[in-house]
Amino acid sequence: MKIRKISNALAALTCIYIFIYFSTTIILSVFKLRFRVWFTDLSVKIIVIGLFICIVLAILQITKNVLKYFILLGFLFCGLIMINLLFLRPFLFQKTESTEYRDNTKYSVVAQEFPGITKDYYEYKNFLISGKTVRIHESYTVENTLSRTIIYNKNGNITEEISADSQ
Repeated sequence: MKIRKISNALAALTCIYIFIYFSTTIILSVFKLRFRVWFTDLSVKIIVIGLFICIVLAILQITKNVLKYFILLGFLFCGLIMINLLFLRPFLFQKTESTEYRDNTKYSVVAQEFPGITKDYYEYKNFLISGKTVRIHESYTVENTLSRTIIYNKNGNITEEISADSQ
């Protein structure tokens, strides 16, 4: 009976978090804002771990022991693989976020490092939120030399494009 109460409470908290996160994401999107990458990653991890624990607790409530342990073992095996991929994702896909100043303006920079390096500069709002429109996009070659820079206005339209050939 105690496991059932914990399971129900955890399921309710996870559902509330999912509702708050996605409704806030929709509201931010209306104002052309977004959560920063680190907060989105953290939220996905909280949701997945909460759901994973809820399912394990639900499996533990099965009364037939052989069936319960067989299902639990299979689910834990699959779940551990998925959780490892979830925590290894930043290392596998090399997506990082930082804050940089460029032309006396503070930007939230998302860098993707596969296969070459691309950097997308978003307007910095605060530690949790940044603009949704890419303001500057830079592409680098595999040798880490700047190959192209695209500068956008606040509406996302290209205002300037500079490639390595024209420099």
